[in-house]
Amino acid sequence: MYIQLTLLIDKEEGGYAARCKELGTTSCGDSVEEAADNLRDAIVLHLNTLEELGEREAFFRELL
Repeated sequence: MYIQLTLLIDKEEGGYAARCKELGTTSCGDSVEEAADNLRDAIVLHLNTLEELGEREAFFRELL
């Protein structure tokens, strides 16, 4: 099974805020590129943690 993740980046005072609406993961950066890179790192950490806890299937089942 595959899920498409959406990266949303908004300009905010002092930088950029990035979020993945499907996972609820957020991050920020001083540039669009940095915010996107930081969000990708946060997504990987989120998914790896779900896997380590054995919660991946339950988490995605709730999304669908």
